[in-house]
Amino acid sequence: MRKYLTRVDRFVVASTVERDLYSDYFKIEASRIDVLLWSIRPPVEELSKPARFGVGPYICAIGSQARDYATLIEAMRRLPAIQLVLVASPDTLPPGPTPANVKVLINVPLSDAMNVLAHSEFMVLPLRDSVVPCGHVTIVAAMHMGKAILATNSSGLRDYLTGDENAELCPPKSPDQLADKIAQLVAEPFTCKKLGDAGLTFARQNCTEDNAVRYFRRYLIDKGVSE
Repeated sequence: MRKYLTRVDRFVVASTVERDLYSDYFKIEASRIDVLLWSIRPPVEELSKPARFGVGPYICAIGSQARDYATLIEAMRRLPAIQLVLVASPDTLPPGPTPANVKVLINVPLSDAMNVLAHSEFMVLPLRDSVVPCGHVTIVAAMHMGKAILATNSSGLRDYLTGDENAELCPPKSPDQLADKIAQLVAEPFTCKKLGDAGLTFARQNCTEDNAVRYFRRYLIDKGVSE
């Protein structure tokens, strides 16, 4: 791969950590790797549709890459009055039964996952360690929906999340601290709104299709390709 990748003019990644990782691992000059934050059309259609999952208020967790759902489920055992809807793949789930306040959805369509997110109180993103660069897709989707985010404090997320500004952060593999953070956000809807509003502003400024189009247009113009 190192030999082949010398032929590539430019690489684009979604976080600074990925740029540093790939530069070191594949021996690519960092100047050939650009960071472009995850850029999408806001997936807000489900905000106006009825909830298809969950009864009453609930929080959610969505995704499969590098997730630590064992810690999240242990945290939920400490919070029997709070409902969690968990959208996952089978390999991300710990062995054994889940508590009664956790509803698990396996390999559902994207529209269903977005419906879960749209009607949740906020999203929890538990990651396996403090350096993994995963969760960008769900972070940006949640931000565009104005949802507060409670995430593992990972360097792979620092291009997107700032603690007490647009997210709440928690150390990895700490069910007690995660449970405390979840309970705090549930009890403070005004904090959820503050974080959600800040996330929405961030996403509109940095994570839209227009941003991606501008980046690639500039790249092509720099390479002498006319529009």
